[in-house]
Amino acid sequence: MQNSKVKKVVSIVLNTLVWAFLVFAILVTITTFATKNTKDGVPEIFGKSIVSIQSDSMKSDNKESFKRGDLIIIEKITATEALELKEGTIITYRAPIDINKDGETGDINTHRIVSVRVDDGGIVWFTTKGDNPQTNPNEDNYELRYTDVIGVYNGNKLAGIGGVLDFLRSST
Repeated sequence: MQNSKVKKVVSIVLNTLVWAFLVFAILVTITTFATKNTKDGVPEIFGKSIVSIQSDSMKSDNKESFKRGDLIIIEKITATEALELKEGTIITYRAPIDINKDGETGDINTHRIVSVRVDDGGIVWFTTKGDNPQTNPNEDNYELRYTDVIGVYNGNKLAGIGGVLDFLRSST
């Protein structure tokens, strides 16, 4: 009697894990196809995108903290909407420098806006900074044009899931 109960519990647990993996695989497939249809290369579903965090630059004690390996959800915005962004907003953007040292600029990064500047031509520029005081004691050494902004962090994250998504997206 006890043996059959154990087998039944194990069967339920295994079935649940298989279904959870299947749902996750379907979501990854959908986001992979959605990526090919966006001009910025960031997956989008219903105006929201998931971004895998690649460093600890935003790890801190505040409630909006996230770290390497987390998945965050951003709200995609247009260039016109980016003109309205204020200091303190966490944004995801294409960096004008080579952050990951692969020889190409335009890496995706997520930091907080610390200043907004409008130049003589009316172009809006942002200066950003990571929240982690150990790895980011100073502002980033570049300015972003408002057109570089992809989206705004909406406060939702999935801790530790980004590494799994990165692996599933890799050629491995």
